[in-house]
Amino acid sequence: MREGDDEPLWDVLEEHLDEAEFLWESWEQSLVAPNYTLEEVAAGVESRLLAHLDGLVIGGAAAAERLLVPALESDESARVSAAAAALLLGAGDSALDTLFAVLQDLPEQRPALVRAFACIDHPGLLARLRAGLADVDEALVAACAEALVFRHEPLGEALSVLLASDDPAVRSLGLRALPGEAEGAVRAIQAGLGDDEPQVVDAAIAAGLVLAPAPTWTRVRARPRSPAAGRRWCCWRCATRPAIARRCRRR
Repeated sequence: MREGDDEPLWDVLEEHLDEAEFLWESWEQSLVAPNYTLEEVAAGVESRLLAHLDGLVIGGAAAAERLLVPALESDESARVSAAAAALLLGAGDSALDTLFAVLQDLPEQRPALVRAFACIDHPGLLARLRAGLADVDEALVAACAEALVFRHEPLGEALSVLLASDDPAVRSLGLRALPGEAEGAVRAIQAGLGDDEPQVVDAAIAAGLVLAPAPTWTRVRARPRSPAAGRRWCCWRCATRPAIARRCRRR
């Protein structure tokens, strides 16, 4: 705020948003970068990102209305995620209503919103995500489910909807949720291992190595004969054979 004035320093807040956008994208990249440990990410880019998000939160309702809510319609996914994260971190109870309205009305923004939902805590967030599992729109159900799966939350009856989907990406999501579910996991894994879509088979293998190792290893050994195996098989071999991984790194 300017001295003697309640008007926020808009140029400073806009800079916070621009920097948060840049750092969100840098943070996502650093999480999978081979030259960073998670401790280094937390102490470096993540710490800077959180500082700029805090700067936006300090801007209060005025910053939310003028900067953050309009940013939810941005074409830049990192800007959408950063704005959503700042709204979730703020004290206002209306943030969830705003975010879930965008989630429902603007499908193209869903991946960026889901990423914020997965990473940022808010007192009412889990309840809203669970409520979204009962929606008639399968894509909206999948978006809410993805955030819950990231948080290791059970999906309940929505799991069967995901596993029965015609969309391979949604079936894969259902398989990724299986380690957190109690019933029907082995049957779902076996069905996934026989799927025609490589990404579904990969998700079934990941779940099966935890829940049903015997049939899963049979499928893993058959993967090299599949034309779609390619680099995925190399990754599985490196993950299970340290000597192969060492040779790959040397090359």
